[in-house]
Amino acid sequence: MEDTSPASAFERPSAEAEVAPPAPPPPGVAAWMGRIVPIAIAVLALAIGGAVLLSAAPTQAPLAANTPYSFDPGMPAPEFSLQTVDGQTLSLSDLRGKAVMVNFWATWCPPCRAEMPDMQQVYAERGSSDIAILAVNVQEAAELVNQFVARYGLKFPILMDPSGNVFTAYRVSSLPTSYFVDREGRIASVNVGALNRQGMVKQLDAALQARN
Repeated sequence: MEDTSPASAFERPSAEAEVAPPAPPPPGVAAWMGRIVPIAIAVLALAIGGAVLLSAAPTQAPLAANTPYSFDPGMPAPEFSLQTVDGQTLSLSDLRGKAVMVNFWATWCPPCRAEMPDMQQVYAERGSSDIAILAVNVQEAAELVNQFVARYGLKFPILMDPSGNVFTAYRVSSLPTSYFVDREGRIASVNVGALNRQGMVKQLDAALQARN
């Protein structure tokens, strides 16, 4: 009688039993694997290499906004003479006796554009008295700057820095950056990023009150 007990029905094949080799993949699958595997290896190698480079690169802390980072307060502001967008020459020393906001900007910079109306408002309110505003455009064409000035109705002096020499002298690393210079030509404070009207007035007043 044939043994149909579970033990015999699921009996493992003997060691002598011949095991058939696995069937090869279909030709289409084999071709696909031949293309994908080298690509996957290359991507993995690039990822590993990028991770190694990132781990080896020195890290740099982000620049803190509204923090003097280039010059200490009380240091002389670097002197400069630049042409305005309408062709006149203006020097920082021409404004000795006033508190001066020296603003570095560009037309392509959204925060620069955002603060321009407030700069114009402060200039309209106090530009004929004890403060001055100088907007130093960094390495842009005069025609482009003229269009920007007309669009925003700006009346304060717009200076052109085509070589970037003044930008470099003031060690500016991001736009907009504003230096506030006291009556004696010394740096009172530095602001990185856009300012509103209240912030401009506060720092200009502090520059006016700086000790001689």
